[in-house]
Order: sequence, then structure tokens, then C-alpha cells
Amino acid sequence: MDKYQTVLLSLSSFVIVSILFLIILNITLNIIIKKFDIEKIRIYGMFLNMNKNTIISFSLTTLTYIMFIWILIDLHVNYVFVASIISMSVLANLLADDFPYGFLNLLNTISCIIAICFIEYINKLIIEDSTMLMIIVKWFVILFLFLYLTYVTLINLNRLLEIEKIRVIKDKRGNQNES
Repeated sequence: MDKYQTVLLSLSSFVIVSILFLIILNITLNIIIKKFDIEKIRIYGMFLNMNKNTIISFSLTTLTYIMFIWILIDLHVNYVFVASIISMSVLANLLADDFPYGFLNLLNTISCIIAICFIEYINKLIIEDSTMLMIIVKWFVILFLFLYLTYVTLINLNRLLEIEKIRVIKDKRGNQNES
């Protein structure tokens, strides 16, 4: 019963932090709009030319990244989060319709989960025997994983945008040939 309570507590904490993140993002965008006199900016303006599958894949990739960052902050691996991350990664890759690259992305996701489990193991070792070397190793691994996750997420999002650009060009060529 305690396991379910910790999972629910962790999920509720994640939801609260996600809502705070969105509020901070909204405030930041409003400040930017006021400072630079940009009119009618929509946060989903970049999605206007995307089809539904690409929008969902883009959102799932971003949500996967946010969940990874939450696990890095929490330093506790929940199996619910791991299952969610893997399922969202698989679904995002299926919706992107880019199978060879999607398999590599799934391997990246699994390797990041293994690295987070390694960080959790280091954290347990630090609790038992706190040495400065272990603390430094833990923070370097966390920093490396954060940078790696950011890099992989940006590459994945860029890949989605490239796939969508190719799709739009193919659609335009197809429509021009018909008329």
C-alpha cells in the first residue's frame, strides 16, 4: 500500500511542478511580448503547418523530456514514470513514422533510464558512506545526463520538424502536379 502512496505522491508532485512550469512559461512569454512589442504570438504558432501525428509526437517528446528532468530532480526512479517514458517514446516514434531513427531514439531512452538508475544507486551509496568523490561523481553524472537529454530532445524535435517540412514539400508538389 505504501508503494501506491509514494507513486501517487510523486505523480501529484510532478503535476504541480508541471503546472508551475507552464505558469512560469506563460509569464515569461507575456514579458517578452510586452518588451519587444510582438503582437498576437501564440505558443502553438509553430504547430500551424503540422499534421496531427507530428503535433502529438512533438508533444510526447517534450513531455518525455520533462519527465526525465523530473526524475533527475527527484532522484527516485518510479516504475510508473519509466513505463510512461518508454510508452510515450514508442508512441512518439510510431507517430513520427521514422522507423530506423525511432529505434535509435528508443535505445537512447532506455540508456538514459539505465543512467538514471545508476545515479539512484550512487545516491544510495552516498547515504551509506558519504565521500566527497561519490558526491562529485553523482553531480557530474547528473550534469552529463541533463546535457545529453537536452541534446537528444532537441535533435528529436529538429528531426520531427525536418520530417514535417519534407511532408509539406511533398504535399505541395503533389498538389501542383494535379492542377
